[in-house]
Amino acid sequence: AIQLRRYDIAPLVFEQDEVGGLVRNACLVENYPGFPEGIAGADLAALMRDHLGRSDVEVRRARVVSLDYADDRFHLATGADRIACRVAVVASGTEPRKIAALAVPDDIMDRVFYEVHPIRNVRHAGIAVVGSGDAAFDYAVSLAGWNEVTVLMRGPGAKCNPRLWERASGSLHIAMMRNIVLEKVVGHAGRLLLHCRDRGGPETTTLAADYLVIAVGREPATHFFTRNLARQAAYLTLAGRLHLVGDVKNGQHRQTAISVGNGVDAAMHIARGLEV
Repeated sequence: AIQLRRYDIAPLVFEQDEVGGLVRNACLVENYPGFPEGIAGADLAALMRDHLGRSDVEVRRARVVSLDYADDRFHLATGADRIACRVAVVASGTEPRKIAALAVPDDIMDRVFYEVHPIRNVRHAGIAVVGSGDAAFDYAVSLAGWNEVTVLMRGPGAKCNPRLWERASGSLHIAMMRNIVLEKVVGHAGRLLLHCRDRGGPETTTLAADYLVIAVGREPATHFFTRNLARQAAYLTLAGRLHLVGDVKNGQHRQTAISVGNGVDAAMHIARGLEV
């Protein structure tokens, strides 16, 4: 959107939550050029919001419920708006993958999270993090400053960046449990009881925690695509009408710098296409 404004093109941005997306969860972004000491994800998101605000871009706070393509136009719908446009840029990021066999009772949903930013200011709590990748360990490091964190890994070891592993393993406030499967979570006396099974045998363990954070992977957030659009997406992308940018298309390469580059590249292609 910022790059399009530089071409005197006025995009309309729909944002359902808050500008910044998953970068808001990052404890420290260390590979974004211009910040040699690294920068907290929340701080980088705030700078991006400020930059967007200075760029005179219209942002509507609304959830997109469907995006379709017909009669040479995209048709976007929110709860209140219906918009038709020639070009669509999808930068919707990813959605958390759920643990299929884990049912969370309604009465404890306010203590179970798939991202860390809602509880970043929690203090003196016991927090369980399920996962073994970059997100799980970044969340653990971020929360361990003021809390006691237990990381539950399904496998025998971590799959995270070596720097994250170094920080997590060096923390006195992070414990790790390997080969553990979370099978059930219930509320009890104002806390959570996590019923776990050892993958290598019949042993079971019950852990108590104040909060549970699940970080077992992400999926592209394209749930609002109609079937009609999904069928035409490849063609529309090749034709320069549909642009997927950032985490929604980057698979395991979910890096802020890559996403920003995707956005600038898409804006340049759009500008050239509109000149034709």
